[in-house]
Amino acid sequence: RITDRKGGEFTVTFEYRYKVRRGNGRVVERREMPEFLYHEEDGRPILSQKEFEYDGRGPILLEEFLREEDFTDGFRSQLKHSMNDRPVPSMMRE
Repeated sequence: RITDRKGGEFTVTFEYRYKVRRGNGRVVERREMPEFLYHEEDGRPILSQKEFEYDGRGPILLEEFLREEDFTDGFRSQLKHSMNDRPVPSMMRE
């Protein structure tokens, strides 16, 4: 599913299921729904895996996928920097 189209950015989500054997031998089905954000920065197309941190930071980017020729000097996008490097709040309100 592709959503949130604005400018050159959009979000891609999909669902997949797989079976896992637990320590007690029981097999259970797991369901994952990863979310990816496509965006461009300095002319580089980037696909970033989004996640939600429950420590107070909220949405973050786990990984970024680039073409090999665009990955230079340990590239890290400004979007990942701005989303991930926020301090964790010391107190949260309900």
